[in-house]
Amino acid sequence: MTCFYFRIQLPKAEAIQRFCEWNEQQPKQQIQTDSVQAFDLCTENDSNGLFVYETNGWTVFEDISQTHSFLECCEWQEFCKQDSLLVAGYNDSAIYAELLCIENGIVTKEFLECFDDPEEDKNEGDGIKMIESWTDVADFVDQDSFLSNKNGTLLLF
Repeated sequence: MTCFYFRIQLPKAEAIQRFCEWNEQQPKQQIQTDSVQAFDLCTENDSNGLFVYETNGWTVFEDISQTHSFLECCEWQEFCKQDSLLVAGYNDSAIYAELLCIENGIVTKEFLECFDDPEEDKNEGDGIKMIESWTDVADFVDQDSFLSNKNGTLLLF
């Protein structure tokens, strides 16, 4: 399984606006859909896509195209500014996982494990306890109550 997402503690409209400014790109299309159809629509349109929805005061960006994995911590800090941000993802066929937690602009957890590039591995901070391996990240992602099969907006770039 492969999953990569990030969530920021902002209302959806504000989070999308900030993302587009930070990414220096506006979406070509915004489609109201559900998470199941979002993947198909992204593939059909041969586009990079983010499925976006709001839950419990956070805006979740499910990165269907996985174009935002491997970004540097400082880049995520530029995006979130002083707001809380969580970035997480894994790929169990490639033995890869990353998790980043930023609170008030400060990195409280930075984890990366990549079978193909072990010299890049990191495990710094204690912002999220019990993250010691890629399987811990996979478990965290799989149990994250913020992820769901909700309706949302597919941003196609």
